[in-house]
Amino acid sequence: MEKKIRVNRYVFHVTYPSHRYSILNHGIRQSKKNYSNIPEGVYAHNSEIPTILWYPMIWDYTEPEGYDFWRIDTKLLGEQWYVDQVLLNDCKSVGYRTDDRLFIYTKAHVPAECLTLFTHQKPQEYSYTKEGVGHVRRISEFRKYQMIYDAGLGPKTNK
Repeated sequence: MEKKIRVNRYVFHVTYPSHRYSILNHGIRQSKKNYSNIPEGVYAHNSEIPTILWYPMIWDYTEPEGYDFWRIDTKLLGEQWYVDQVLLNDCKSVGYRTDDRLFIYTKAHVPAECLTLFTHQKPQEYSYTKEGVGHVRRISEFRKYQMIYDAGLGPKTNK
């Protein structure tokens, strides 16, 4: 049974960079593969803080660098969202503790106008001295993939 859910204003769909230009041109479309227990839809994460539980990172067991993070503006999209019970059950069955609202999907196509591309920048470390003590600070940012926007390749908006 599908469970409707209220989602955050922004949710994230994670994918490989090889899909970047298709998404920029066509948005994110529902999977058309016929899986017996997985509903057709566009899958996302109802959080703005990426974790290793986000698919496909959980599948690949890799760090967030190297993925595209598509922020979906749910207000612009205006569609109903549902709990992705399949991924939630899979995570819980192997002992992952997760929020029941994290994994979500919509049955709607997500047009490019509702998307903003983000990447997770590689952490940078730098050291500094303060009051005679050495410190190391890590910087890790989740931000717009600026090269796409600087080149004018971002989703077209009617602003």
